[in-house]
Amino acid sequence: MKIAFFSVRFLFVFIALSVGASQAAILPYGVQNDVALTTVLDDWGWNEIYRGDYGLDNLLLSDVFDGHGSHIMLAAQQQGSSDLELLAAVAWADFITYTPENQTKSLNGAEWYYNGGALGFADLGQPILQANCDLYDASDKRLCWHTEVSAGVFDYTQVPVFLDNGFRAGSNLDLSFGATGWDRVVFTANLTAIPIGVPAGLLYASGVLVFALRKTLVFS
Repeated sequence: MKIAFFSVRFLFVFIALSVGASQAAILPYGVQNDVALTTVLDDWGWNEIYRGDYGLDNLLLSDVFDGHGSHIMLAAQQQGSSDLELLAAVAWADFITYTPENQTKSLNGAEWYYNGGALGFADLGQPILQANCDLYDASDKRLCWHTEVSAGVFDYTQVPVFLDNGFRAGSNLDLSFGATGWDRVVFTANLTAIPIGVPAGLLYASGVLVFALRKTLVFS
């Protein structure tokens, strides 16, 4: 059997990309609830770079996101629980793009926002209502953290500099003062994204096919 060299080379490149990507972190799509921490770390391949109580304030965002890779994930977790209350992930460059008050950017299945009043996400297609954090409704698919442009000062027209205390983890609101019992968590990954839902068997089959082709194809 003879196959044109160009066609076979293209096939190998396609399969190699598929197999190579399977070694990267998994990018979860949209807002997800009740995900085990071990799933994010062990199965999806993300690294935790920040964890702190919702009551902490005046934190430099540069410190909170120190060590970030190409993608970041924001999550909330009740202390003592093995599951994350909710999470969503996005490319770092998209995440830090400024959004005006009450405006969002639709990215990877969620509505993201980032300004000098708050940062966070809501479910895809849903509006937000900043005051300073998102108070639009009691949905369990909304995460919001207060931000400031300087200590004690918020300004929707500027990019944020500090992470302030508060505010919501899904339908749990007003997590703002003292020891709240809730953690804000940031994960990061450098990845060639394969959204959840791509069958692992397909990637395995691609690898098998590579070896089979090496043994059977005759280039011309």
